[in-house]
Amino acid sequence: MAFSAVRVGDFTGVEVGELAFARNPHDTPQMFSVIAKGPERTYSYWDLLADGSMVETPVLTQYGGELDLAVAAYNQQRVVTAHRSAPGTSMKVCAWKTAGFFDLSDDHVATDNQDPVILPFGAIPPRVATVMPSRSPIQLRDAPAGGQSAPGTGSGGVSGTGTGVAAGPVTIATTVGATYGPKAGRAVIASRTVDNHLRLSLWMFDDGGEVKLDVTKGAEVVSSMATAATIVKLREFWSADLKHRTGVEVLAVLRTTGAKLRLERWLIDLGGQGTPASFQLIGEVTAPETIVTLSAATVDSLGGTQVVTPVRMFTGNVLKIIGWKMEPNGAITRLSDVSAGAVTAVASASVRGRCFVTATHESSGPMKARYWLFPNTTAGAFESKADVQEAPLSSSFSHITCLHFPGTAQNLGDTVVAARGVDGQLLLWRYHVTE
Repeated sequence: MAFSAVRVGDFTGVEVGELAFARNPHDTPQMFSVIAKGPERTYSYWDLLADGSMVETPVLTQYGGELDLAVAAYNQQRVVTAHRSAPGTSMKVCAWKTAGFFDLSDDHVATDNQDPVILPFGAIPPRVATVMPSRSPIQLRDAPAGGQSAPGTGSGGVSGTGTGVAAGPVTIATTVGATYGPKAGRAVIASRTVDNHLRLSLWMFDDGGEVKLDVTKGAEVVSSMATAATIVKLREFWSADLKHRTGVEVLAVLRTTGAKLRLERWLIDLGGQGTPASFQLIGEVTAPETIVTLSAATVDSLGGTQVVTPVRMFTGNVLKIIGWKMEPNGAITRLSDVSAGAVTAVASASVRGRCFVTATHESSGPMKARYWLFPNTTAGAFESKADVQEAPLSSSFSHITCLHFPGTAQNLGDTVVAARGVDGQLLLWRYHVTE
């Protein structure tokens, strides 16, 4: 069967501002959203029906806080959101009980944070445990431009200063309470400080949905200069009996000094039994590309989890897609890249295996979804498989997001793209993907 992406549903809503979407992580065809509508923000469920339609169920509206919206789902009953009420204000992280409603369990105000990206982990134990690597003292250094990075030489313990690229302080939470429960969840939040540095912070929310900086395991690290940032998960670590999470490995993708693209590979140890959590920078690379906007997605290729970074270039606003191999020793090796026309905004999502999707606001106006295959050799090229183009988007506020719901066998699942139309209205498209 030939690869195809066919629109099976669409949705047109009211005028909106910022918007954030997350899918149910257990592959249930359901989404959660937080959307700014005038002076309000609305929390909604979205059901993806068998006929292709997408049905919104708004369940909560709150006034204020329409800036830097973020949402992530740990499972169908636990959702975490973040927002700020205005520029210069603190970020509020909220945990919700969700089962046909949004019931606030707890919230936490985090100062000196903006543009959050929430990455939950540890919801589903793996079949085989991956052991947490051993740690060593912090020793950060400048990354080479482009090509392969040197592997990271040390871990983010609780002290130490970097050489070259300063990682900033690692802070251990000692005064914030936490409640533990049988369904305790974890999340890493990537945000930016007021002076534009990457902050990675570890969060915990329990069976009651409380979100607190973990007393014994919670930590945060402030790293490189970042005027934009996102984060993807590479792998999780569990105890041998698969009962306890022990850590997670993530990749932070930044627009750093000089608007250069930078990747930082972090190993986060959750600690335990009196040992605090820690952050270890195990790989880093600064690419020569000067970029405007960025996105990132993971793929399964070359024997493991690799990363693709679709970015909007400064020169010509060209969409450039760069592949990166995560080496076993922590190094990050640059692979091939491909360019595909001028864009205003870009988002991306994993599909399955080597396949991923990009959703772009084309400079000419329309939204375009493109499906790609990641290289299957270190010298291989990206392969374009299919694309679809839709109605023009808003030129005054370009925002686009992209989610994918996995399928089985030749059914690769469904992609949902959300954006603002020319009149500011919410637009959603749903595509069924087969190969």
